[in-house]
Amino acid sequence: PLEPDEADDDAVAARTRAAALATPRSVWPGRMMPDPAALEAVGAFLAGAERPLVRVGACAARDAASFTRLARGLEAVAARGVAVHLELSSGLRGAAGEGVGAAGLEVAVAAGVAPPPPDRVLQIGRAPLSPVLAAYTEPAELATWDATGFVDPTSRATLVVVGEPGDALAECARALVLSAYGPAVTEAAARAQHALPATLAGAPFGELHVAAAVASAQCARVVVGNSLPIRHLERVLVGHVGLEVITQRGVSGIDGMLAGIAGAQRGAPRPTLALLGDVTAAHDLGALPLLRGLTVATVVVVIDNGGGRIFDELPVARAAPDALAHFHTPPGLPLVELASALGLDAVACGDAGTLPDILARALATPKATLVVVRVPPGSGRRTIDAWAAAVARA
Repeated sequence: PLEPDEADDDAVAARTRAAALATPRSVWPGRMMPDPAALEAVGAFLAGAERPLVRVGACAARDAASFTRLARGLEAVAARGVAVHLELSSGLRGAAGEGVGAAGLEVAVAAGVAPPPPDRVLQIGRAPLSPVLAAYTEPAELATWDATGFVDPTSRATLVVVGEPGDALAECARALVLSAYGPAVTEAAARAQHALPATLAGAPFGELHVAAAVASAQCARVVVGNSLPIRHLERVLVGHVGLEVITQRGVSGIDGMLAGIAGAQRGAPRPTLALLGDVTAAHDLGALPLLRGLTVATVVVVIDNGGGRIFDELPVARAAPDALAHFHTPPGLPLVELASALGLDAVACGDAGTLPDILARALATPKATLVVVRVPPGSGRRTIDAWAAAVARA
């Protein structure tokens, strides 16, 4: 009944746990392996390219074992000179060997220092976030490989493979001749990354400084919100061994992030650093009390940049600039005061000099901390443009 005469939540919870444990069981999820003929086709696809690139996005693997197998496969193709670009949402940065991943490639392309575009692209997982990289690879022949089902959102793929990539990708690598294209892409991406510290030092404090501080913290788990936060962190986080990345993609990816952080910490607690936007935080204010009882370092960084500034980078900014005010929707909420009233540690920050120390102290504390960082709207785009200009001059 919707309104029972008697309600004893503890007793109901105890009976539920007892019922779940009454029949011990082991669950072994199946692995969907591609047909051997499909592996030959993928090998031939990459072997026939002058400039092959493997791009890995979200949902590329389903579990920890699948991630490990996919990392081995990516190392194998990278060793044959295939360019590999790992989106942050793939969760594989830092897992596929040093130098594998090409963080910074977007800025290298924008600066005009990247090698010629690939002529063939193998997309594993979901499509790329960056419109710059999408345009860079758009002329290439496309193949897709996905562990969960048929993926070809643009209907451009000439080859579509369904099944777990993992070890099968390493098998495909055996058909490849050594290429110089991968090292050229890696060198261009590294050139862009090399120019980042000086760019940040010379630019006014803004969104990209916050993302860089989060990346530099080397936290074991990073949770990143949709829109600008994931795009900024995508540009600056190279990755490290053991890094776990949690993201939410899709139409409703902005919703439930604070509750999701609390759930992740209760299900598998470990030090966690989250980067969210102010609109994302406002959408899930009701979940702030869920963070209060955590007993592991959980630092939630909110970029307060006056609303949904992702729209400044989308086509609407060019098509209807006068209408942007209807898209930004700045929350204007006193997040520090609200979190403090709910019993959370909360601190405001507005400069690059103090942010790293604030994050270090919060990560050394076994509880949740909210860090609200006020930055000028549009500061990220201005810093990225300065970064690309510096790379072009170098």
